Amino acid sequence: DRVVPTPVRKLGLLWPVGRRRRRRNNKRMAAVRKTLVVGGGVIGLTTARALQSKGVKVVVKCAKPSGEVTSGGSGGYWMPFHAEAPSLNRWAEETLARYLVGEDSFCVEAMPAKILYASSTPPSMPAWGAGRAKMRLVAGREAMEKEFEGLDVALPEGYESGWVFETVVVDAPRYCAKLEDLIRRDGGDIEVETVDDLVEEAKRCGADAVVNCAGLNGATLAKDDHFDVVPGRGVVLRYARPSSDKSRLAVVTAHDGPLCASDAEPAYFIPRGDVVVVGGTYDENDFEDAPRDHEVRRIQQVAATYGGTDFQGQDPLAVWVGHRPVRTAGVRVEVHPAQQDGITVAHNYGHGGSGYTIAWGCAEDIADAIVGFRLKKK
Repeated sequence: DRVVPTPVRKLGLLWPVGRRRRRRNNKRMAAVRKTLVVGGGVIGLTTARALQSKGVKVVVKCAKPSGEVTSGGSGGYWMPFHAEAPSLNRWAEETLARYLVGEDSFCVEAMPAKILYASSTPPSMPAWGAGRAKMRLVAGREAMEKEFEGLDVALPEGYESGWVFETVVVDAPRYCAKLEDLIRRDGGDIEVETVDDLVEEAKRCGADAVVNCAGLNGATLAKDDHFDVVPGRGVVLRYARPSSDKSRLAVVTAHDGPLCASDAEPAYFIPRGDVVVVGGTYDENDFEDAPRDHEVRRIQQVAATYGGTDFQGQDPLAVWVGHRPVRTAGVRVEVHPAQQDGITVAHNYGHGGSGYTIAWGCAEDIADAIVGFRLKKK
């Protein structure tokens, strides 16, 4: 049950976390007594659970509860979106596997997804589509129409091809609430409290490690003056889900064609829990918390186009605005090679629109790196 060293690429004063061998004996792994996790969204909560699975006591501190941050209102759709990292595809694959067959399959629905293109020759298949997603090309309007037969979502006019794959949708607010319950059940604490200094707060908590999962505030807490985290603002409408028949469900997204004037206006339809999440927008460096009238009108038209008579003329149950944490240098999953005032410091932030897509892969890397680092120090 030894720690298997892996080659790492030095990046300034930090070591990026890499592939690891899973350890199986939790009792032998618990070299860290206690870890402070800063951030209460899906990244912070999955990181806390990954640490608990290795026998580490955790305390989570967050400025707001999960229901009031971007994770709580997310569409919860598994697909990499506006996030970059060398390990992105591995993180996504590991996270999808966990949702499909792991102990974390609660509040998760598997369903097909369809990415629509106006051109008859769509872009090449993304690398993440080759694994469990089982992505395949559908070319031609007639073939596309067959893909939509029997579904509660319509194929809009003007789309001639697409990529179809297997995905999951996480019922975001319920999933985060369940993670919070599990953290508390296994002895962890969750406190709504603003943290201004990682190391000082860890010392006040009696922790010997801290993980920065603070999303938009991640770079500030890390005192990183070189690579900012900017908001990727998103607006969505929530409608009552018209059918509970899983055979009629599908996620549909478009990033060009009649429904999308630009990359800032994706058009997606996501059945999630007891609602359908329809969007949306992607505007970097936009801090506005309130929806704009023209955004709502456009998304209502997207809902009517995809959902037909079930959505035409219907008022949404809710209008929601969130800010995806987009890091200019890509996702940061790293641990400092040297302790700071006796505290091991790690970072796990900047996941853009891919929080639910890569959460567990990142969390396991961070947990293994912290435990492995501390074992090496003993």
